[in-house]
Amino acid sequence: MGREQLIQAQVKGFLNPVFVDRNVRTGETVMNGLAEDDFRKVMTGYACGNCLAEFDSYTVTCPVCGEKRDTTDDVPETPELWLNALRDRENPPPVSPRADRRVSTEAIYGVAAEADDLHAMTPKRRGARRS
Repeated sequence: MGREQLIQAQVKGFLNPVFVDRNVRTGETVMNGLAEDDFRKVMTGYACGNCLAEFDSYTVTCPVCGEKRDTTDDVPETPELWLNALRDRENPPPVSPRADRRVSTEAIYGVAAEADDLHAMTPKRRGARRS
């Protein structure tokens, strides 16, 4: 597939910058200011930050200008909380010998029985007294 066919297959258009900063001497574009949605496309690999070509799918190398994405930036670091959870799965903390080992249904019925006892102790209507 030639370069022209590759561009036609991948590029669906170009983003319009809100602001453009140019080098005064050369006239080259130094920086493009994009709207939030367009900026998100560049950050996620659906547009080129250099020539502003917009792609149908995630693209590593822009077929228009040849700009290559640093794909390591596209993969976020794993949150520490997740890493801790995985470590706990591999090496679970020791279970206390005093841990409650009731079956879940026993625990549920136990809570329900406690709730019934509490309900029986509360007055049924305002101003009612317990006998």
